[in-house]
Amino acid sequence: MKIITTGFILIPYIINTVQGNNNHYTRVISKNGGGCERYTGLRSASFAIYKLRLLDHIKDIRFYEKTFYADEYKASPGYYYDYILRKVCNSASASTSTDTRTHQIGVVGWHSNNKGNDHPPASKGGCKYIYEKEGSVGINYAVGRMDHVVEYSVCDKISTCVVSATVFNLKDGEERNKPVQHGCVFSMYTPRLTTSGFNRLF
Repeated sequence: MKIITTGFILIPYIINTVQGNNNHYTRVISKNGGGCERYTGLRSASFAIYKLRLLDHIKDIRFYEKTFYADEYKASPGYYYDYILRKVCNSASASTSTDTRTHQIGVVGWHSNNKGNDHPPASKGGCKYIYEKEGSVGINYAVGRMDHVVEYSVCDKISTCVVSATVFNLKDGEERNKPVQHGCVFSMYTPRLTTSGFNRLF
């Protein structure tokens, strides 16, 4: 099991430009002697989704999971075991040391090597990782309907790496195939919703 935390962590990236809102996030990063493939993994994808604040603002989203594009799934059905979970911590209230409040301070990227392992990383330091799969609804591959889908991409330019995350909705029956763009690597992350949140899509 591999655990990758994101939140109040110093990440040694040299950033030239950062742009973002609730639907799109882009970072232009100097290569600084390294390749762009280092940004294609779960750690960087978790950081991008953290910056989009989706898990913070949309309470119907239980967590995110890496998902196949439609053409990938039809060619070779399978399942990724990469998850992006809320990291929630308790802290003492300013008014009294016995009162506690719960708030999100980040996310954690979790890759389970054990296909039967449905247990999230162990809580520590007053923090816990929210993985509530039971009673949630997701999609097997990129086909709608599903809202708040995130497409994550890393594009290799001459001297920089362009890292982007874009939020979009899939209409009922709409499929999303993997984009083909020279020098770019794409991946898809879809939410697991509460049952009531999923029903509200229709």
